[in-house]
Amino acid sequence: MMLCSDAKRQYTNECASNVYDMFFLLYCLRYQKTYHISTYAMYHSAYETYDYVKKFIDPDFAYHRAVVQIWGELARNMADSLLLPLGVEDYADFLQKTFEGFEQAAKAKLDEKNISLDGLKAAVQKFSLAATHLEQQRHVVDRNNPFAVRKMNDKVMYLERAFIEPEGLPGRPLARHVVVAPSKHNIYASSSFPGLQDALFAVDHSEDPDPAWETFKRQLSILTFTIDAAARTLQEDTA
Repeated sequence: MMLCSDAKRQYTNECASNVYDMFFLLYCLRYQKTYHISTYAMYHSAYETYDYVKKFIDPDFAYHRAVVQIWGELARNMADSLLLPLGVEDYADFLQKTFEGFEQAAKAKLDEKNISLDGLKAAVQKFSLAATHLEQQRHVVDRNNPFAVRKMNDKVMYLERAFIEPEGLPGRPLARHVVVAPSKHNIYASSSFPGLQDALFAVDHSEDPDPAWETFKRQLSILTFTIDAAARTLQEDTA
């Protein structure tokens, strides 16, 4: 889900990835660097072999070598950085855009049931303020104090795990991230705010939608609490 960079973190909804287990099951930070080639006939087939790649795709392995060199330099940069080059403001932007998109798509349906997203909106805003404050703290942290540096690094390194719901999503105990998870209905995609999305899908496809609405309300409470708690982990003293 995340790309480590001083400039940007990128977020993706792609779930069909070789690092699926690292993020969606273990919730470890991961960085994915690739070169882009438009799809080709042999993609994901038994004929996509070393010889095929060498002859037709990357004869000198120049692209492969470039990716490895860039990856190595990024790894060296992270290893040599006193403060990990992982920002959190981009995560806040992602949450804000995700909330706005969900609110726009679901507002009419939720209004009919008198369900408010004000609490979730407040939690997202709280996270944004906490992220901005943490970025400001990074510039003034005492770099000669190993404990202060460790606290700052731990906050950004373990932030992803703050979004874990121990019980998992309804019917999916291994899908425990409340912000983004594999789609329940398309493994090659993912859904943001998956607990809410799954519940609304059930509402639309159930003869009796009332149980699905109860699930939605519970998932809304869990999501709101978790984002609020994640904000509080960023707000804790780093001195």
